[in-house]
Amino acid sequence: NWGGICSEMILKSGRNYSHNTGLITLQNYGYHLSPKHVHLTFAHELGHSLGAP
Repeated sequence: NWGGICSEMILKSGRNYSHNTGLITLQNYGYHLSPKHVHLTFAHELGHSLGAP
């Protein structure tokens, strides 16, 4: 299990771990996104990194 967008959880030392990676961008089709949109997207991806489905 090398990680990636659909990586499954692995059990190590009695705890579940994930090698998933969250990624956001500041542009969409060459247009800059608003800071509010970037912050909301970052918070969303951070939630996934902390275990939210």
